[in-house]
Amino acid sequence: MLGLAGQELRELREEINALTVRRTRRYITTTSPAVGGRATFPHIEQQPVRYRLTPQMRSLFIDVLDAAADPDVMCAPELVEEMERLRGAGPRFAPLTLAAYVPQCYDLHEPEPPTWVAPLLPLIRSLLLKRIESSPAAFAETARHMADRTRQALADLAEGVVRITVSAKRRRQLRELVRQWLASSPDEAQEETAEQEELRDFLSSLLGGTVIPGSLGGLPKECLRRADDFDVPALREALEHDLTVLDHLATEADAARHEDPKATAFLCLMDTLEAKTLVFSEARDTTTDLGRRIRDHLTRHPQHPLQDRFANLGSKERPREEETNRVLAGFCPETAADLPLRIGDVRTKDRYDLLLTTDMLSEGVNLQQARAVVNYDLPWNPMRITQRLGRVDRIGSPHDMVHCYTFLPDEVLDVWLGLIDRLRAKTATAARLVGVSTALFPDAPVETIDYATLVERLEKPHVPAYTAPPLDELQRMWLHRAQAVPTLRHRIEHLTRWAGAVHPDPADAPSVVYCFHVIRSPGAARVPAFCRVYGGARQGATSLDPDRCLREIDLDPTDWIEGRDDTPVPVTSEQRHLVLTLLGRARKEVAAAFGIPESEAERHVRLIAWMLRPSTLTPARSA
Repeated sequence: MLGLAGQELRELREEINALTVRRTRRYITTTSPAVGGRATFPHIEQQPVRYRLTPQMRSLFIDVLDAAADPDVMCAPELVEEMERLRGAGPRFAPLTLAAYVPQCYDLHEPEPPTWVAPLLPLIRSLLLKRIESSPAAFAETARHMADRTRQALADLAEGVVRITVSAKRRRQLRELVRQWLASSPDEAQEETAEQEELRDFLSSLLGGTVIPGSLGGLPKECLRRADDFDVPALREALEHDLTVLDHLATEADAARHEDPKATAFLCLMDTLEAKTLVFSEARDTTTDLGRRIRDHLTRHPQHPLQDRFANLGSKERPREEETNRVLAGFCPETAADLPLRIGDVRTKDRYDLLLTTDMLSEGVNLQQARAVVNYDLPWNPMRITQRLGRVDRIGSPHDMVHCYTFLPDEVLDVWLGLIDRLRAKTATAARLVGVSTALFPDAPVETIDYATLVERLEKPHVPAYTAPPLDELQRMWLHRAQAVPTLRHRIEHLTRWAGAVHPDPADAPSVVYCFHVIRSPGAARVPAFCRVYGGARQGATSLDPDRCLREIDLDPTDWIEGRDDTPVPVTSEQRHLVLTLLGRARKEVAAAFGIPESEAERHVRLIAWMLRPSTLTPARSA
């Protein structure tokens, strides 16, 4: 099919359309590149908007980076160097312990914390980083909420109890267990399953303390255990530290929000807009604060072209469905409004040119009358950027070009990107270890992308994104073809550890992608892990994102499988030295992500294979 000409593809499309529902942008633009002389989709012009932090906001941002830092993550040399450049030698605050959320870590009778703690803590730290990037208003609300929870934990401790939250999932399991018990006859002899035994023990521990009733079938939302079961001095010290830091950060954020440099930069951009514009933020506290600032700005400038043409669907109270539909119809009456049902019905008037909203509108709405999208902040999942833009970047857009503005902090961006991407990788790694099968971050994308890659694409908007099929699908196809060749099948089955190769296509900077098996304890399942480490000018920069690592070294092995390119070329001594030099850094990064002490990294993190992507400054060779 890929060898068909454009005309043949267009003819085949009519047959395919009758059988398929989803068609990709690439497929549509290939088979129907133009409609009436106009491109099927508008051209997208990405325009990053850098804003400079005020001294007060800069100080707040740095304090949040220190407070939200994971000690294992923040020790990365490049992050340490960047933070020292920003604020000097030492932080004003030690990292938050988040003890109010994980008091089980201080349980005297349980030497190991629950398995869910590993993914939870970096998730909360990521939330703090996202809130400060969104706005000081959003961060202030989050910090106050966390301070209130910490204050309650200290009050409980003073009463001699520790509050343990019971998740909704566990309450559903408990309700099912109770249902089974009630349905069973008292004299029935039934063998208890391991899960039932675990839940029975958990229920017994709940009933041993003070149970706080919940709404889910009458089962408890929380329980209060005796403080004697916990390391009270250590728990109190952690809670007091967190409360001091959170109260200070909330106060600092409240002071900084009065001169928010991002909001000021947005108002300047707003004054230059000449077409319908859709503005996204992931935090409702941010859209509430920004909406107030926009209205105040319009009040001060009564002749502004957006006067009475602004609507906010991100106000504090989530709007009802009827209100949302009314605003959308007024913003894009040609595509978002209900069509008149009878002759004489009046079409909805065009009322708004600027619409502010949360990500509630990033899917399922046709707003192609708009010609600009503003990402006031980066969404919780980086790929949400594409979904936001998709409300405007649609078939039938009346515009040849759509502008996409994305706001980015200037000075602190690099360290923010490095820290949040490492926390996301640590969360994903921990989730795999505890068997979490669903995405921890909302709206998991088809193509995984981290924040550093997202910003790189925004900075270089004219470089087309890689749109190959999913790697696992290609790998299965290639493996099937290779196994059909007896000599290749034998070589694959007898592949030795430490097998490596040099990628035939050089890159701007040399890098090595390593594949490891991580074995936490004897007899435990092996967990695959990838790490990319740069050499050259970007020496030491790393990524633990599996998709990003694999895409960096992706290539088509067709020639090798078909025997047209089967002669290995020896690795040069310089290339071998680079692979061995960067190996220690890669193993250390993987060990830290899995909570393995550096002294035990070599025993628990075992190298399986590697691939070197050489620099354009050195000749490419393969082995």
